[in-house]
Amino acid sequence: MKKPQKYKAQLSSEDDIWNAAVEAVSEMELPIEEGVNRNTFWAFQYYSAMESGGHESLLHAFFEYVQDIGTEQFLTELTAALDSIGAEHYARYERQYGKEMWYQFVALEHGETEEGAYYKVIEQADQAYYELGNSLEQVLAAHFVAVHEQLIDIMDA
Repeated sequence: MKKPQKYKAQLSSEDDIWNAAVEAVSEMELPIEEGVNRNTFWAFQYYSAMESGGHESLLHAFFEYVQDIGTEQFLTELTAALDSIGAEHYARYERQYGKEMWYQFVALEHGETEEGAYYKVIEQADQAYYELGNSLEQVLAAHFVAVHEQLIDIMDA
């Protein structure tokens, strides 16, 4: 992956760093090797999906990837990423609800369960996420500040 380039002066505030980090993460494609890039990618993708439609959005966005690598591996990657950036509470909820959500999602796609069972677990997981407030955004912003030099080629003016 070619890292985006920014001049040091373009990264003078946390908002600038957030925007540059989002740009870098948006250019990443799966699969991603273990490390900062993978953790940052999953943490941001999780945050984005949750803020734009909750767990249902997350399930739809990564359905094909999960089909390729399996639910266990996906949840391992996701929860490891959340743990690595200091979002342990979110990782705990994904461990608690993740397998059942994916099971119900796939079962619903194949007509093997009722929508009610699927939405019950989705609503529980979403509620747990939203009860934590906006702490993930704050943790992610701090993470971006900590790792932005690994995500972006920074040039002197």
